[in-house]
Amino acid sequence: MFRIGIAIVCLAGLIGIAAYREARSVAAEGPIDPTIISAADKYLKAVLVGDASAASAMFREDATLMPAEAPLIQGRPAIEQYYRQWLNSAAKPASFTFHHLDAPSFGDTGLDIGTFRQGLQLPGGSNVQITGKYSVVVKRTGGQWKMAYLIFNTDRPSQLPPSVVSH
Repeated sequence: MFRIGIAIVCLAGLIGIAAYREARSVAAEGPIDPTIISAADKYLKAVLVGDASAASAMFREDATLMPAEAPLIQGRPAIEQYYRQWLNSAAKPASFTFHHLDAPSFGDTGLDIGTFRQGLQLPGGSNVQITGKYSVVVKRTGGQWKMAYLIFNTDRPSQLPPSVVSH
C-alpha cells in the first residue's frame, strides 16, 4: 500500500511539472521576443545620437525610471528631462551595447533583463567604460513596446569625476 501511495505522489508531481511547462510555453511567446529587442535597439540608438526626445519616447506616459545613484523618476516629461540633462552633460555616450539575458513577452506585457556596457567620452578625450545590469518591464502601447519600468545599476561605483556628473 505504501508503494502505491509513493507512486501516486510521484505521478502527481510529474503531471504538475508537465502542466507548468505547458502553461509556461503557452504564456510566453518565446524566450527572446525579437520585437522587444528591436525596441531596445531603437532606445540604444537614440541615446547614442544624444536625442533625449527619442529616448524618452520609448517610455509610456506613466513610466517609472529607477536610475543608479539617483531618486525614482516618474512620468515621461520628468524622464525626458533626466535624459536631456544626461545627454547634454560633459560625459557623452560614445558606445553602448546590451546583452539580453531574457526578453519574453506575455501578451501585452514583456520583460528585458540583461547587462550593458557603455563607453563615455569625457572632456579632454579620455574615456570611461561602465558595465552594469538592467531590468525592464515593457507594455504594448499604441501597438509598440514602451517601457513601463526601467531600473539599472552599475557593477562598480561611478568612475566619473564629480565635475562631469550631472544626473
